[in-house]
Amino acid sequence: MVKVLPVFFNVEPTDVKNQQGPFLDALKDHETKVDPNKVQNWRQALRETGHLSGLNLKDWPDEEWFIKEIVKHVRKMQNPQQLCYVEHPVGIDSRAQDIISALRLSDPAFTMVAVLGISGSGKTTIAKAVYDRIAADFNVSCFIQDINSYVYRGPNWKVDLQRDSISCLTGNDRFIASHNDGAAKIMKLISGQKLFLVLDDVDTFEQLQVLSIPSASFHCESRIIVTTRNMESLSNLQHTSYNIEFLDKSESFELFTRLIGTGEPMEKKFVDEIVKCAGGLPLVLEVWSRHFTDYDRNLWPSMLETLKRIPHEDTQKKLRISYDSLPKRAQNLFLDIACFFDGMYKDTIVKVLQDEDFSPNFEIQNLVHKFLVKNDFSSISLHDVIRKMGREVVRQEDEDEPGKRTRLMGYRDVIRVRGDCSGTDSVRSILLYSSEKKERVTVQFDAFKKMSNLRFIKLDNSLLQWSSSSKDDMSACFSFKHLKYMEWYQFPCKSLDNIDMGNVVVIKLENNKLEKLWEGVKNFKKLKILHVNWSTTLTKTGNFTGLINLEELNLNECENLEELDSSIGCLQKLVKIDLCISTRLKSLPWEIGSLISLKHLNLRVNTLISSLPNSLCQLHQLTELDLSYCSNLKSIPDLPLNIEYVEADDCINLNFKKLKILHVNWSTTLTKTGNFTGLINLEELNLNECENLEELDSSIGCLQKLVKIDLCISTRLKSLPWEIGSLISLKHLNLRVNTLISSLPNSLCQLHQLTELDLSYCSNLKSIPDLPLNIEYVEADDCINLVNLPSKISELQFLWKLQLDNCSKLGSEGFTQVTRLRNLRYLYLKNCNISQVSSRIGNLVSLKYLNLSGNTFSSLPESFSNLSKLEKLDISGCSELQLLPSLPPQLTYIDATKCMSLDVMSFISMQKAFFKVFKESLMNTEGLYISLSGKELPEWCTYRNIGNNVLSFEAPIRFDSKICGLILCATRDKKDDEYKEWLYPVIYNKTKGTTSHRIRDFGGIWGSMFVMFYPLNNTTIVVEAGDTLEVEFNDESVTSVGLRLVYENDVVDSRLVLKDVSITELNDEDVCSFPIQDEEYTYYDFFPMLLSWGIQTECPPSV
Repeated sequence: MVKVLPVFFNVEPTDVKNQQGPFLDALKDHETKVDPNKVQNWRQALRETGHLSGLNLKDWPDEEWFIKEIVKHVRKMQNPQQLCYVEHPVGIDSRAQDIISALRLSDPAFTMVAVLGISGSGKTTIAKAVYDRIAADFNVSCFIQDINSYVYRGPNWKVDLQRDSISCLTGNDRFIASHNDGAAKIMKLISGQKLFLVLDDVDTFEQLQVLSIPSASFHCESRIIVTTRNMESLSNLQHTSYNIEFLDKSESFELFTRLIGTGEPMEKKFVDEIVKCAGGLPLVLEVWSRHFTDYDRNLWPSMLETLKRIPHEDTQKKLRISYDSLPKRAQNLFLDIACFFDGMYKDTIVKVLQDEDFSPNFEIQNLVHKFLVKNDFSSISLHDVIRKMGREVVRQEDEDEPGKRTRLMGYRDVIRVRGDCSGTDSVRSILLYSSEKKERVTVQFDAFKKMSNLRFIKLDNSLLQWSSSSKDDMSACFSFKHLKYMEWYQFPCKSLDNIDMGNVVVIKLENNKLEKLWEGVKNFKKLKILHVNWSTTLTKTGNFTGLINLEELNLNECENLEELDSSIGCLQKLVKIDLCISTRLKSLPWEIGSLISLKHLNLRVNTLISSLPNSLCQLHQLTELDLSYCSNLKSIPDLPLNIEYVEADDCINLNFKKLKILHVNWSTTLTKTGNFTGLINLEELNLNECENLEELDSSIGCLQKLVKIDLCISTRLKSLPWEIGSLISLKHLNLRVNTLISSLPNSLCQLHQLTELDLSYCSNLKSIPDLPLNIEYVEADDCINLVNLPSKISELQFLWKLQLDNCSKLGSEGFTQVTRLRNLRYLYLKNCNISQVSSRIGNLVSLKYLNLSGNTFSSLPESFSNLSKLEKLDISGCSELQLLPSLPPQLTYIDATKCMSLDVMSFISMQKAFFKVFKESLMNTEGLYISLSGKELPEWCTYRNIGNNVLSFEAPIRFDSKICGLILCATRDKKDDEYKEWLYPVIYNKTKGTTSHRIRDFGGIWGSMFVMFYPLNNTTIVVEAGDTLEVEFNDESVTSVGLRLVYENDVVDSRLVLKDVSITELNDEDVCSFPIQDEEYTYYDFFPMLLSWGIQTECPPSV
């Protein structure tokens, strides 16, 4: 098939189509010299060409760019062989697009993306799809597949890999003397040109070194994709990671039904079961679909049950690749996790394996990097398919005799070994859990005795019936010598006396039959975690002296426990004690105060405890104490200074005389507070977001030491009690978002220590009473019904900040009241319906910040200039404002966005207000920008490009001065409501191969034209005469770009020279006016124009 790409070089497509312009006379001339029929064919061909989509020179900055674009289109039209051919490409497009986005093709900065995931997740397939889409956009493209396989080819694998890579890059075979020679040749090939590389199945950093990737100097537009199962292989390289997402349920369903392709409808429940077992892994779905189609549909349910237990050999072979690459110790750890530790806390696993001849922390992290395990929320887990792969590795150790394997898992294996006593010293772990609802079986005393190397056991006694002789002496059934982890649900023995576990680290015996732990001293020197939960028969603990390394003791719901042995004080490493619901426990031993490492103590629902030992204050590491529902507790002793969290809900007999801080946040059920009389030392009361709280008890007035009250978002609270005025120490009162409060008690004026009051979003509040004279800060934003401010507001001489934004009913009268506050520094009156600004505004002599945005006044009084300390002014959105007076001398920031009626502004007043800022900061700032209305680039733009967001030019050679900055100007075509996004230009020096990355953003601008001064003294990019530069804005809505270079002799002593006249010497005759509506302007030079434009249409820059 013939493909045509019209190239319009200095001609218009309409001239070609209609034979106009240069074609008109040329064709007429040919008609006199050539066969008319031939000329007619030419005319028809031209008409057809004019209708085709093509490339037009006028759309590009110069011929060089135009030629590059032609080459790019031709390469795409050559239609090279597609690497990615997938008959059913489910989920590929979205993931390929994600990777293309991560490559940031529009940014002039080299980017490497690592595509990460387990085997069979589709990494290579998706990388091929990306390659097919974008390879033609690069000068050189190369897909190097299955790199890790070269390692297994022999001692010369490096040279083999380099030779094939060079052939891929050049299309030719080259002789390579050694791998150093190959590295040098590859370095030369990949450096300095626009290159796209896909490196598939990289497993080690060494493989990247063989290809010179870490040491190469890549072109800024080059891109590399690396697919890997080992994120550690790229740890030394700067890159962006993209984790391949597994197929979701709908994608898996669609892929499997397409692959199976029977034409007959399948039961949805059956397909859902397949999708669930496949875990979103495309490899598994593909292998299973082929497997099912080889057999009759009637056999499919039984085949699925087999696949749930035993993975298909094709799946197992592929998934084992990562496992087989591990060293032996890591393989053992992976199998321990897959067959035993799956789902456990990482900290627990590390403690259990701490004495092994490897670092468990390091090896677990290595497995995470190879995507064999996951570390989510501090727990170690595996993908279902990976877990099955690991367990299949163990099953294949001996397919016929489970007792000869290293690990026993599940009812089938354990019962088989129990039945014939076939266990051996190969077994290191047993896992039998209650989710398998099977028949309970009897176990004889010697069933597991031969397993002399047991390390980990997790048993559920609901599945096992032990013989009477076994119950009394469990050591006759198991060899505990090497045991490190024992978890046993419904442990059948009455004590642990006869069990020797000198190496055990974790013991968990939930719902057990224990009557006591042990007699005398038990030598459990390595034990760190002891859980004896839900024991109804345990009445007292044993002696703790031998548990010198114990860190966690859990006796949760031992409801008949009466005594905690005093030897607990010797546990110097104990961090956590849980005695929740030990309802017979009457007291704690004094020695508990010796636990120097204790951080967490849970005594929840210990209903007989009436007091706590005073030694608790010695627990200097204690941070959390839970006493909730200790209904008989009468007092809490002094607590350590480091305590962070105390919970004592429903301690109905507790005397709170020492309580200082009470937080009852986010309670949806609390409707009223209790009596506060007993809380005589309370300093802080927090009832934040108690959304159903309706009443604050009047006894609150007795809290003479209360400093802070937070009632934020108590949306059912209608009023405050009058007695709140008795809080002589209160400094902070937060009533934010109390939407039903319509008035405040007049007693507030008695709060002589009050400094902060927050009433924001009290939408029903109509007035604020007189406030204490010491008040410093009042916030009442969005009080939409607020009409009256305090009548004696002028007496609040300590008030330095007042926020009244969006109080639309205040109006001009409310503003007049505010003008009496001579010490006010910050005043917010946004959208307050102020139609006239009082001439008294000049009284606010301390004011630094004033926000009058969104109001309806048409002018500001002359007294405005008396605000001698004012630094920032916001009058944005004042659509009626027509004229500004002389501005205060310290003003450095003004926002006049959307002041659509603002007509004329004196340049002289602006020069006085802002020249000082320009003079001091012009050449030291990161950049200076202004937005305004306008559609055409000013004439002072030396370089310009109309109709594009990219500008390229060459800096001219000047011997009299050095380039010290750039002035950028750009226009864009968008509606007003689309001007909120951030814009930024990027400058790329093609000659030096450097880039500015992002220059300063144009943040949230509204104008259609923006001007930016960009000094080069504070940046890494250097611009010199003769350099070729490219400037690109990030938004395609930019329709034109202009630029002017600034030279050193343009700036003298930090003052800009304008036509040989310093800016400070301009007089009245030099002043210009700029009517905004007509978008006309006149200027002397750049900065006078910026000043005048900026004041009228947009805020000046914050320099």
